[in-house]
Amino acid sequence: MMRGRGLKKHRSHLKVKHVVLLWMLVFCLGWWFYIGSPAEEQLCNIHTIKALTCDRFKKGIITGTKCSEFCDTEKIEIKRCMSTNPSFQVYEGLIRGIKNRKKKVPDTFLTIKQRFEPAEVAYAKPEKGKSMDDFRIMLSGYLARKFGEGDHEDVVMKILEVADVNNDGKVSLAEAKTMWALLQEKEFLNTMLMIESDHIPKLYGFCGSMYITEGVMDYQLYGSNLPGFVYSILPAGLKSASEQAAAPQWYHKAHITVGLLEFVEEMYDSPKGNMHFCNANRHSIGYTNNFDVKVLDLDNIYLENKLIDTLKEFPCHKNVDCVVGNDCRSLCNMETQHCTGEILFPNLRKVCSMIYNYLLYRAPDSIKEKIQENLDKCIKLVTTDSDMQLKHSLILNELKNLLWTQIADLKKFSNTKPK
Repeated sequence: MMRGRGLKKHRSHLKVKHVVLLWMLVFCLGWWFYIGSPAEEQLCNIHTIKALTCDRFKKGIITGTKCSEFCDTEKIEIKRCMSTNPSFQVYEGLIRGIKNRKKKVPDTFLTIKQRFEPAEVAYAKPEKGKSMDDFRIMLSGYLARKFGEGDHEDVVMKILEVADVNNDGKVSLAEAKTMWALLQEKEFLNTMLMIESDHIPKLYGFCGSMYITEGVMDYQLYGSNLPGFVYSILPAGLKSASEQAAAPQWYHKAHITVGLLEFVEEMYDSPKGNMHFCNANRHSIGYTNNFDVKVLDLDNIYLENKLIDTLKEFPCHKNVDCVVGNDCRSLCNMETQHCTGEILFPNLRKVCSMIYNYLLYRAPDSIKEKIQENLDKCIKLVTTDSDMQLKHSLILNELKNLLWTQIADLKKFSNTKPK
């Protein structure tokens, strides 16, 4: 009897403890949102941005393929502020679909971004009097600095083509100033580099330094949108449970994973040489309402030559000093106290580490063991292995084939097709 009372007393203490902890969590969250988070009016300046952008457009300082829709017809609607930094504005928007008797054109969802800078900073170059050849030389030098030495003429031509807003075969001063301002943003620069890819958000247009890309349904791999602060204080078990609960169905996850594997192939066999994804995590991957994958963190993608040069410039005392982003790692040469620049891990290993639990959770029993076997091999890939390329190819193809056997008959998946 005494034992039963003791047990009940112990349980009541546990309940009280849990209630106290819950209230402490609620209090901390409320305090953080009230004191620690910037006010929305500090982060969201769409009315100021619009007024400045449209004023510059009307004065002929800037131009763009979406200026008329943004400033004159107001076809582009701003729906939600997503800014986390007042100097870099991010919004969700849409262009309303057209309804008529024949068909209904669906709404087009957008992501709108702009660096908030004075005109004399953003649009200072090129100066008046510069020719189109001068602008071409500016572009070539800029790409060499950003991408490393090499032939970037194809990217220059693509940039000039996109910059020619009125399609007259020339680039005016306003067009050149607009494009130069856009190219200062690394995400836009890398969009130009990978503009043919289906696995990054499509560029819909721009107006001055504001650029508009394809919107996504979810902005992270698991689809969970818990605030970063909340996520950071959750215990590991709760993090995993909340992620899996918010994740799409397994067949949708398989479709997303196929898209990621195809992106790895693109990066491995790019016309510009190998490219490296230096920040592969759940926040850097989104997907559309068709579950087509969209890589969101383009700031942390590097051409291999540029990445090697960047790593070699790093002074170091230990290997952990030789990292770009979170995932592009090299070794420290203890004699020279500089990083060697030798890149240790391929993109496939980074992606496999990211999707390991994501893909195995509730995978069909018929292929689960085979998927895990390939993922276990994948997360051990090292570029210094003599047969790394062969292993890389076998694992990549095996994973894609395993997944396609499960999703190939699902006709609702639109864009991704087996290769």
